[in-house]
Amino acid sequence: MLVGGLAYSYHVEARATEDIDFALSVDDFNEVHSRLVKNGFHDARNVMQFAQVRIGRCSKPIGKDLLVVDFLLLFEDVFEEMFQRKVEILDEESGTKIPIICPEDLVRLKRLRNSPQDQVDIDNLIKLNLDQGLLDGEDLDR
Repeated sequence: MLVGGLAYSYHVEARATEDIDFALSVDDFNEVHSRLVKNGFHDARNVMQFAQVRIGRCSKPIGKDLLVVDFLLLFEDVFEEMFQRKVEILDEESGTKIPIICPEDLVRLKRLRNSPQDQVDIDNLIKLNLDQGLLDGEDLDR
């Protein structure tokens, strides 16, 4: 499920980001990670941690750039709960449905790290979704 800056761009407005963030259950990480390594991504088994979230990272040089993919590793029950509330967009070219974290859960994840950029994103996510009537303040307390 897509999370982070690209999910923010979908829900609010496009903005620059340095990586692509996905949420996965801890159980699914090994399989996804090994597939990426087989497809030329650097094996980065060192898992980082912030708050209650562990992050696995893979990267792949593409020309002069580096594609960085981070995986927020969530316990199965937490991931399933968030996945049930996801939104999906359809990539018309491939016919693939892309799951994206819902705004409320994106706010919750961003509050865990709470960097200056996360704080701006949180404010914008809440304002936009309150203005559109998609959230009431209680939605963010779950």
